[in-house]
Amino acid sequence: MNSIQKVAHQIRILIRTLFSYRFYHYLLFSIYKGFQHYLFIAKAKQRFPNTTLHDDLLMPNPERVSIGERCIISPGCYFNCGFAPYWGIINMGSNITVGYNACLYAGGGKIIIGDHVDLGINCIITTQTRSMTQHPVQNRTNFEHHFGEVIVGEGTLVASNVTLLAGTTLGKYCNVVAGAVVQGNYPDNTTLVGNPARPVPRIEIKS
Repeated sequence: MNSIQKVAHQIRILIRTLFSYRFYHYLLFSIYKGFQHYLFIAKAKQRFPNTTLHDDLLMPNPERVSIGERCIISPGCYFNCGFAPYWGIINMGSNITVGYNACLYAGGGKIIIGDHVDLGINCIITTQTRSMTQHPVQNRTNFEHHFGEVIVGEGTLVASNVTLLAGTTLGKYCNVVAGAVVQGNYPDNTTLVGNPARPVPRIEIKS
């Protein structure tokens, strides 16, 4: 096939695509979804007027999410409060910064974040677990799901790529180092590192 035949073949493919029902169906569906998301973002910005929300925020259950004032929600974030019949809630305080691509999944539980908290890039907070006594293949259609709470205290810093699992409570002014996987209850001013996370002494820098 010479170059002229290749061009002619590509033109025929283009013509078939332009006059294809699937092409217009996909185009109209994309426009509709884009318009629906635009309306959602507009309503979300009206509901949280003093908070910075990026236009690509995904929030399937906005009525179950509470965001305080002067918060910054970075691009790529995903806030989900579960699906019927497992509904949860996400309650965020004020002056919170949420980094790029953070995922908050409340499931049938609760995510409560205090004031002045920083969540780093790619953080994951989930309230959902399932019974580890079940065989993952034999009982794959009958898993027993459990839903808990995740509470992040005021002034806590959660660094990038941290995962907070169900049943986690962080006190005030905690520091979670990048990449940690956290589950459990920790008092104020705790520094956590590792997978699974463990508390370590906080280094005090004297001027």
